[in-house]
Amino acid sequence: MKPEIISTFYQKYSKIALINLSVVALIGVIMRYKIGFDFPFFDQKHLQHAHSHFAFGGWVTWGSIFSSVII
Repeated sequence: MKPEIISTFYQKYSKIALINLSVVALIGVIMRYKIGFDFPFFDQKHLQHAHSHFAFGGWVTWGSIFSSVII
């Protein structure tokens, strides 16, 4: 694969991975907030479920796609 294609690919999917990290971190902060304070808009079980699935989809999937293309 050409170096400029790899560079463009890396930049694109690095941004996606950072956006995924930001969303997962935000959900994690909301879950921590709910431990000590009442936050009626979200259910803890649903937040935890979304957090785990989004983290897995955001990191494992994109990491395996990225590594398979580079190798």
